[in-house]
Amino acid sequence: MDERIFFQIPSGIEEFEFTDKELGQLQLFYQNVCLEGCGGEFIKTGKVKGKLEDEFWIVEIQINDRKFEIKYKNS
Repeated sequence: MDERIFFQIPSGIEEFEFTDKELGQLQLFYQNVCLEGCGGEFIKTGKVKGKLEDEFWIVEIQINDRKFEIKYKNS
């Protein structure tokens, strides 16, 4: 099983925090991928916060009683 999270950070910002209804602004999508198929959904409750440090985004995502930490290069 593989998990994927997709979202879009608004341009021109260096720090953000979105909760619950605000998550629509990020188009936060969670996908569960496995051999028998996959399921996915847009997330409407939870919290996402991020900060641009040097050229990397540090993002914390809390959804469905789970926490994900992501670091990736700003593009």
